[in-house]
Amino acid sequence: ESPVASIVPNPSSIPMGTNGYLSSYWNEETQSYVDMFYYRWWETLSYTVTFRNGETLSFTGQNFSYDGVSYALSCSDTQYVSPWTEGNTYYPTISLGSVSAQVPVTITESPIESIVLQPVQILKESNGSWVNEGGQPYFQYYWWNNLPFTVFFKNGDTVSGTGGGFWYNGQSYNFQWRDSQHAGNPWTPGNSYSVNISICDITVPISVTIVDVLQGHLNENVTWALSGDGVLTISGEGEIQDFNGSHEQPWDPYRSSIRQVVVEPGITYIGRWTFYSHPCLTSVTLPDTLVTIGDSAFAHCGMLSDVTFSDSIAHISDGAFRSCTALSSVTLGSNVVSIGYEAFAFCTEMTQLTLPATLQNISYRAFASCT
Repeated sequence: ESPVASIVPNPSSIPMGTNGYLSSYWNEETQSYVDMFYYRWWETLSYTVTFRNGETLSFTGQNFSYDGVSYALSCSDTQYVSPWTEGNTYYPTISLGSVSAQVPVTITESPIESIVLQPVQILKESNGSWVNEGGQPYFQYYWWNNLPFTVFFKNGDTVSGTGGGFWYNGQSYNFQWRDSQHAGNPWTPGNSYSVNISICDITVPISVTIVDVLQGHLNENVTWALSGDGVLTISGEGEIQDFNGSHEQPWDPYRSSIRQVVVEPGITYIGRWTFYSHPCLTSVTLPDTLVTIGDSAFAHCGMLSDVTFSDSIAHISDGAFRSCTALSSVTLGSNVVSIGYEAFAFCTEMTQLTLPATLQNISYRAFASCT
């Protein structure tokens, strides 16, 4: 027998167009499928359970545990029969065994004033997957992972980011769309495609362009370009600035596609975290103008096995190549002066190391846990 005697849900309110996803329902009048927003109201559900032993506890969400046993509420509603709309209250049902209750759920006014979306560029056959549709393969792009957005709320708050959604004040906000990708209309390089993006009661069109080469600026003097075969080229004059994490790298969505890094002549400094944690990077070529490799610049590149160190390099900073576990042979250039703390630490496959006569300082743990 279930230990639950009664369930008393608390009224819930959900801002229009949040905590859900775009779906469709069959409209009897038009005899066609119509787009709708389906609310996942049970995710914010809160309620009080009275057990048969007299104990009363409060829970949130569809699942709860009591006395070492997990319980899952059954949740049902009529959204697919009659889509929920702003300003109305609905009464879906929750139940557990023979105990059931209705939950008052009110769809409130959208808190969003406006949104600004930027056009998206996607490198061909990357950030996606091959799909077989009726025997016809095509590459489906996950372009929304690269969607830059700024959302303005009616209370004056602003949220900016990249991707298909965000959290704000404890609510999940997801952009909704239907794009034209399918086997009969594969997206191809050199072409742009229009997609309508909706959130709450706002719809904004954007363009998605498939390109052979992605490129941009790191700063006013340095540019980057990523080709379809996974070669990331850095060009320009002067320094690559420091980063505060891999999420700041402009090519971050494509890190797993990068196989080779080529830093061209003119670059004098590779900033902190510039190429941190590129999981498929195998080869790096450095120019004869480079003087300093910054902190953790190539750290945690687990497949990096080939680095060409130019003779111009004088300083290899803290953790620059930490945990590059495939790096087996290192021959430093003839003008290296200093090697920083844990610069090559945890390069567990390293079996050969050549150091120049110019070397003046090897910091603590520079080669810790190497073979």
